[in-house]
Amino acid sequence: MRQGKAKYVFPGNNTPQGFLSLYHEGLAGLEQVFILKGGP
Repeated sequence: MRQGKAKYVFPGNNTPQGFLSLYHEGLAGLEQVFILKGGP
């Protein structure tokens, strides 16, 4: 795997209006995506 710039994004969050998801808009056009999910 070649090295490049790391981009840290948080495309989902709880808001007063409910959960807001920006996964489709924020991750569009990226060659490779790593999603790490775990407990707090």
